[in-house]
Amino acid sequence: MQMAAELIRKDSLQNVRAADGKTQLFRMAVYPESDRGCFLSLLTGFYIEADGIEIPSAAQYLSLHGQPMRRIEQLRTQCWEHWDPREEAWLYLEGHLDPGMHAIKFAEGIMSGLFKTEDSWLENPPQPGFGWHGSSRRVSEYELELQKDEAVL
Repeated sequence: MQMAAELIRKDSLQNVRAADGKTQLFRMAVYPESDRGCFLSLLTGFYIEADGIEIPSAAQYLSLHGQPMRRIEQLRTQCWEHWDPREEAWLYLEGHLDPGMHAIKFAEGIMSGLFKTEDSWLENPPQPGFGWHGSSRRVSEYELELQKDEAVL
C-alpha cells in the first residue's frame, strides 16, 4: 500500500473507552495537510474509510488545543481558532476496531476559498478528497496497527 505524506501519526490508532461504557470510538492523531494550517471554520470534515467502511462526517469529532472533542459541524463557528501546521489533533471516529492491522483511507476537507459558483458549498459542503477547491485532492492510504493500550475519555 502506498504511503502518503505523514498526515496520520502511524503509532496513534487506538480504541477509546468512554466513561459511559457504551460509546464505541477509535481515534488517531492527525495533522493539517496545508503548510499554512487552517481555521477550524473552514474544516468540512474528513474522508475516512477504515477497512473498507466509510465513516461519515456526522460520526467524526476533533480535539485540539486542550479542548474536548467536538463534532465537525460544531467547528464551523470557530472562525478565530487556528489549526497550525504540524500541530497534532486527535480525530475521534464512531466505531470499534479489532486488534491487528487496519487499512485506513484519509483525506481532509478544507475550504481555502470559494468561487462565485460555489456558494452552495457553505450549506452543503462537498465530500472531502474529491477534487474541490481547498481540499485534499487525493485520498491517502495507510496500513496502521491498532495499539494495545486503549485511550480513556
